[in-house]
Amino acid sequence: MSRGRAPALVQVRIDGPVLLLMGPIGLFFARFCHYLRSCGIPVTKVMFPLREFGFPSAVRLPYSGSMDDWRPFLRGVLKDKGIRHVFMYGDFIIPHRIAIEEAQKLGIEAWVFELGYLRPNYVTLEKERVNSRSNLNQPVNFYRSLPAVNALPSNVVLDPGLRWRKIWKSPTFIQHAFTRYPIIEGEHKLQPSPRFLWCQLRGSWRYWLYRWQEKVVKQRLLEHLSFFLTVLQVSSDSQIQMGSPYRGMHDFIEDVITSFACHAHASDHLAFKHHPRDRGYNN
Repeated sequence: MSRGRAPALVQVRIDGPVLLLMGPIGLFFARFCHYLRSCGIPVTKVMFPLREFGFPSAVRLPYSGSMDDWRPFLRGVLKDKGIRHVFMYGDFIIPHRIAIEEAQKLGIEAWVFELGYLRPNYVTLEKERVNSRSNLNQPVNFYRSLPAVNALPSNVVLDPGLRWRKIWKSPTFIQHAFTRYPIIEGEHKLQPSPRFLWCQLRGSWRYWLYRWQEKVVKQRLLEHLSFFLTVLQVSSDSQIQMGSPYRGMHDFIEDVITSFACHAHASDHLAFKHHPRDRGYNN
């Protein structure tokens, strides 16, 4: 699937039919489906009202019922089709949380994709949970005991290249924005509201505006100043709202500033890096 750009770090053995739930906005899951079928693996793709494009009719299984009815429907699909592996994007939305629970009960492998702990050109795939629930989470002493790394592996590709497939994200995002089908409590990138369309446009022109306005500040930081960099997340990201004590970035920023004021040297500076996906939503 990577066309030689970024090698897989691990391999997953697939020994039976696969069920695909919701994937990221775009064509990644459609390409994944095509790859599995080219290997002779039976694939079923649940199609929720929040449309996903690129799947052949032979694999599509529509579901437009409520989340209350999703569990018995899913259980029937898992049993009737002899599913051995379930793949999904993210572990926080309601249908995916239920799917992980049902898979565990039936002894079926549940695999969760995330956009990638290493970026660009990588996706992350973990068993049953990712991010704040990840199996990678260990006490800080575990990571401090690991050997130091001074360079990235030689086969890591950092140039994202021309990602022409991203053009499919626009029609998918628009369709999701005008479809009222709740899959999570609150806002989510897979469940946007119509106002998100304006935020996307605003984020595009703010990118160029801030790039021009902050050019001098960036040069000063990189060339002359001692500074600490704080990298922000999308304010409404589920990992923040459901996987941390914060409800958004504002409280986090306040805590960082307070701590910095109490402990930093007078010559130090504090810089915040706005998340590019949040640029149009929060300033």
